[in-house]
Amino acid sequence: MFKKLTLIGALLTACLPGAFAQSGFDYYQVPRTIVITAATKFTGSTVWSNNPVDLHGSVGIAKVDIAVYTNGAAGKLDISGYTSPDLTNWTLVGSCSVVSNTTSFNYTNSTYISAGNTNPILATNILAYPFLATTPVASSAGFATLYPFPYPFTNSFVIDGSKGGTFEFGFNAQDINRYFSLQYAGASTGTNFVAAFITIRKQQ
Repeated sequence: MFKKLTLIGALLTACLPGAFAQSGFDYYQVPRTIVITAATKFTGSTVWSNNPVDLHGSVGIAKVDIAVYTNGAAGKLDISGYTSPDLTNWTLVGSCSVVSNTTSFNYTNSTYISAGNTNPILATNILAYPFLATTPVASSAGFATLYPFPYPFTNSFVIDGSKGGTFEFGFNAQDINRYFSLQYAGASTGTNFVAAFITIRKQQ
């Protein structure tokens, strides 16, 4: 009996390095990134849609990243996300979390100073940050420091991209139908450059 327990213990010990080596998450091979809209230039007021993508087997929270560059003429570029079970009947995606601006964070490395420089290294990360920096009421919360409050999943998949920028949407992939498509509606004198991607996780 003692020999069996010793053998089991040795096997478990041998497995430990492999388990610890798997810390972190693979954002390259585990999720899937689908190109919804390849980098595209379009002009005028015609409503334009990309070819639909198939989200069959997707689970969890999906995210859509959209980059827009526009000349701003007539000030219009509406972007909407639609879903369909049959590629015929399309409905607007609801229950989304929307990031319509970027947030800058300055990171300082105060322990390292490059040669010939007396200042610490400073880097600025510009994030599509799905949180709102919130100041609590100290008397009721018991603390007074800022904290990140998640954007709620209460928005429809509609955004005004007339000023350009980077946008991000999050939604539960299991709450929508199998097919997904983006729709762009510009102004008659507008010129727009867009690109869009969706990142999903497939069911194992």
